[in-house]
Amino acid sequence: MKRILQDLRTHSAPDTGAGPQEEPERKKIANRLYVDDNGNEVEIEQATGFKYEFLGRGDQPGDGAAFTRYWRDMSDDEKRMTSFFGAVTLAGNVTNTWLGEKGDKAARACDAIQERFNLLNGGTWIDRSTSAPAKMDLDKLAEAFVEHAESKGAKVDKAKVREQMENKEWAKAARNAPPVAAIYARLMGRESKSFDSLLADVNAS
Repeated sequence: MKRILQDLRTHSAPDTGAGPQEEPERKKIANRLYVDDNGNEVEIEQATGFKYEFLGRGDQPGDGAAFTRYWRDMSDDEKRMTSFFGAVTLAGNVTNTWLGEKGDKAARACDAIQERFNLLNGGTWIDRSTSAPAKMDLDKLAEAFVEHAESKGAKVDKAKVREQMENKEWAKAARNAPPVAAIYARLMGRESKSFDSLLADVNAS
């Protein structure tokens, strides 16, 4: 598609003798970094704060400073409002991605959003600009389903559950069940903290 658009621009541009017109390069205006308690850049899963550095745009030069904010220093109101702002923004980003996806994808935008938030609940962040969505490990997902079922006192045949996982829509529904998603994350090495543990962190800060 990009090549087609470039060809169209080339053929529609006036003949100036200067050849095809190149698109102006978009200049990065800021560094948006996730940092740990020591200010070192880390992945978002390990971050305890963020840093924003304005690099400049147009005739406004960068100021050589940075705004850094740690979770430990945020008030409850600050955490609540920034969390919901981020959540709503993420939901919109997921919807935009969903609209552009072809083939196998969630039936509805809200289903795609639910799947993304289930991954967050398991401690996994996906950068859509550089990464593809993680594929489900059906063996581990079946194991997670069985473990949760047995914890509820139900008896299930793991082989039948694994066979059922071949139904992609059913497998997605199973992964979207929060208790199964949490166990699946643990089995995949992405164990998340419990709500009680997270609440204890807030009360201790």
